[in-house]
Amino acid sequence: MRFIYDLGENGLRKIFQFPGERFSLWWFSLIAEKSPSKTDAYEKLVSVLVGSKSVQDRYSCRESLLRCGPLAFLMGLCAFFRFLFRVCLVKVFLREFKKRVTSLKHKSTVVVSYFPFFDKIKAEAGIFEDRYISAYHRLLAQMRPDSYAHVCIQVNINETGLRRSLSQLKRFSGPEPLFFLEEFFKISHLWKILFYYLYFSAVSAVNGSRIKKLFLYSYEGRHFDVWKIFKGDFHNSFSGPVLMLSLWYIFLFRAMTDNVKQGTRVITTAEMYNWEKALYLNAKRKDLITIAYQHTHVPELLLNYFHDPQEIGGDDFLRHCPLPDYIATVGRLTADLFQKYGWPEDRIFIWGAQRFEQIRALRNISHVTKERYFVCAFSLIPSEAAHLLRLFAQAFPEYPGYRIMLKSHPVLDCAAIARSLHIDLDERTFEYTDRPLEELTGKSQGMIVTESSSCFYSLASGRPVIVPVFEGKLDLNPLSYVTDIPTYVYDAKGLRDLCDSITNGRTAEIIPEKFNAVLDQYLYFPSDNTEYVEKIERLN
Repeated sequence: MRFIYDLGENGLRKIFQFPGERFSLWWFSLIAEKSPSKTDAYEKLVSVLVGSKSVQDRYSCRESLLRCGPLAFLMGLCAFFRFLFRVCLVKVFLREFKKRVTSLKHKSTVVVSYFPFFDKIKAEAGIFEDRYISAYHRLLAQMRPDSYAHVCIQVNINETGLRRSLSQLKRFSGPEPLFFLEEFFKISHLWKILFYYLYFSAVSAVNGSRIKKLFLYSYEGRHFDVWKIFKGDFHNSFSGPVLMLSLWYIFLFRAMTDNVKQGTRVITTAEMYNWEKALYLNAKRKDLITIAYQHTHVPELLLNYFHDPQEIGGDDFLRHCPLPDYIATVGRLTADLFQKYGWPEDRIFIWGAQRFEQIRALRNISHVTKERYFVCAFSLIPSEAAHLLRLFAQAFPEYPGYRIMLKSHPVLDCAAIARSLHIDLDERTFEYTDRPLEELTGKSQGMIVTESSSCFYSLASGRPVIVPVFEGKLDLNPLSYVTDIPTYVYDAKGLRDLCDSITNGRTAEIIPEKFNAVLDQYLYFPSDNTEYVEKIERLN
């Protein structure tokens, strides 16, 4: 994190300052964001520093194009027309925006989150309930039915594209007004976005030689020129699709916050991505109170969540990263982690593990008869899924006498990834499943998982957690560095031997008290759910 801070401090923040305003496009770049789900640059950097031979210079076709500035620029222009098409589609499907948006000015709470992450059963009755903040959302509907609105950022999950998402949105008939972010687009945004896209692309090109010299990393007395590692992310961020996406978010959230009254509480999911920074930046202009809900796990190496302490500051977004006024965490452990990395104690509070309500029912079911299968829960990182699928193909070339249930992340199609890698998994052993984790883990032999909060379900069920470790990959399991509960495997033989041993009852006995103690540290469940509303209403 210090290396990234130094890059900004040594000139990149100033070079990419937004004309006439006191903030920098630097904060919106992949380099400053540091998300392992979007870039493998930091894994490659670590590999270079430790002398690993796993660093490869092979890139996908898209990555190769982004490593060339002019081609990245053209890809950004293509993204512009895709975004414009989305706007047109949203405007056609969702009518009476001017009438609906007037109600936004009278709300005391605005929720911004991904769509369609909602309760599917309640949706059948026309009730919209956000899965990330289900308990709080439920209470708002009961206690403050006219006090809140919801702004949706559409993502493609489980083959749900934009058209289907729009159709789903129109089915809801609850008290709160629902908006897609694209509805706030104005005609004036067209020329502004194109102007700033051209401006920053030119800034990137003119300062190219100077910028390359900044990517010199010093480590234990040695110096590394790491421009080659970050080149693709740089062009993507300052003359390509990420630059275009950042500009869209900046202007759309500016229009959205212009329609919200001063002092309104804005609650959003916390992942510290560029759309969130655009929201925090514009919310500060309007004196809105922003609360970012850390809705799932936060491994210590999930770098997008953490910043150099000097980047966590006040309202000067040229010097400081745009961040929320408050971080609401799922439990004590992550609250302590944010404080460890420089967040002031008075800006952090434990809100509760709303997304994991089902875990309460899973506790102390170790007496349930186990069936002969393991669960593999995939994260949203495609490269990690590819590593796991290759590992499975090597470890289980034939039927081992038990099955492995493959549970994809909602935004990931693991079957498609397997096909693209020409991996043919034995159907007697492997099954792709959409069954809920709370249903799968209770009768399983254990869970195979890398970077996913799914391991909490395994802990609650009293089942072993198996964590594959891959050379050159960051360990993003939420239990790593926290407890010795996970068992780590480093190759195909290790995985096969461990699964055989667990199935045949040759592993150490599970201690439920130990598993529950870790869960209690990680996930907080209030005894009275009204606490969710009370904690938010105390913020000012």
